[in-house]
Amino acid sequence: MLAYIWHYWIGFLLFLVALLAVVQLVVGYVRKVVGPQYPNRRQKSE
Repeated sequence: MLAYIWHYWIGFLLFLVALLAVVQLVVGYVRKVVGPQYPNRRQKSE
């Protein structure tokens, strides 16, 4: 029974880590690739 419960916790933690990794990948892509194409006001004045 303990192994069955432990299995769910490991699955939940792995899912959470994978989800955060995907979000970090998307945010990093937008900041490094898409962001410089559309500079904000502070970057335009320089």
